[in-house]
Amino acid sequence: MSETERLRRRKKRQQRLMIQRGIVGLVALGILILIIVLICKGCSGDSDVIAGKWDVDGTTFYEFDGDGKGALILPSKTYEFSYKINEDQLHIDYKDESVHDGSYTFTVDGDKLTLVGGEGTIGGTYELTKINTDE
Repeated sequence: MSETERLRRRKKRQQRLMIQRGIVGLVALGILILIIVLICKGCSGDSDVIAGKWDVDGTTFYEFDGDGKGALILPSKTYEFSYKINEDQLHIDYKDESVHDGSYTFTVDGDKLTLVGGEGTIGGTYELTKINTDE
């Protein structure tokens, strides 16, 4: 085998090795980015602490799905809504325009959700109890 042929094979091997290292590096970088995103998502304060079903008075319930959709459940009618949480503010936007949208300041303490009426509400403070739906 000539010197030229050996150099050409050596060069091809080096190129393959560089490509393999590049691919491994990109995969490692992708995994690292994914881990960072998951850690940041887990540490963010944006987790939906009100997800679940909450009893207002034994016949009226609020249900929050954890993804920004929910329903006000009355004995004879259900009103669907979308909601957003911004720090301690809960903003509810009802699909049915006959129901007034509203904003509340809220706190959660264990199985108690306290809503304080704000913009678009009649005011007042409401204490709701979480319903365990695992039973």
